[in-house]
Amino acid sequence: MTLNENWKRLQGHVNGAPVGVNGYVHHRCRCPHCRGAYEALGKTPRERRIKAPNPEHVHGTWNGYSNYGCRCSRCLEACREKYDYARAWRLSKKKRNK
Repeated sequence: MTLNENWKRLQGHVNGAPVGVNGYVHHRCRCPHCRGAYEALGKTPRERRIKAPNPEHVHGTWNGYSNYGCRCSRCLEACREKYDYARAWRLSKKKRNK
């Protein structure tokens, strides 16, 4: 793809591509309409999970911390257990920078 074709693609809708999520995903269209549809699709489930009360079965799991946004002590501990290597890496990085 030439620079001029790429610039045109970024400016407007891709010719022949359907408007919406399908155009964004399959035709790489980045017009405001396709981008907006894709962003709305991606944000909706997470926003719905965060706004709703957390179900009891997700408490104490990494899923509860990451996907539902729960910061209770049980979910926080589950996240720390899952990413224990990251904590060790951060601590070693702090020691090296001192």
